[in-house]
Amino acid sequence: MDAEAIDRFFDRASEALPTYVSSFPAMLAGLAVATVVFLQGVSVVNDDRRENATSKDIAKRYRWVLLLGVLLGVCGMLSDFVQDRVYALHMLKLNKQHFANVHWLRHYVRACTA
Repeated sequence: MDAEAIDRFFDRASEALPTYVSSFPAMLAGLAVATVVFLQGVSVVNDDRRENATSKDIAKRYRWVLLLGVLLGVCGMLSDFVQDRVYALHMLKLNKQHFANVHWLRHYVRACTA
């Protein structure tokens, strides 16, 4: 075999094999979306805190703490959701040939074993 044939073989093999996908861009996207939502939500929580600071009803006076906890929980779940979706899209984009090969190989194995 000559060097050109070997290079061609490894080029084709590298296209068929899965490629490593870093999770850092997905984490940044999730963090950015969660930060924007958190900053918008903090203004609502702060308004509620200021409006009810002098209320005699203790539930109204400390309602902002519950709102802040819910906001943090929602931001955490939103960050995870966006991170998962962005990572999945990057992985599909970089490894589309690998996933196509696996799909057709599965059909081929089913046909051979039937």
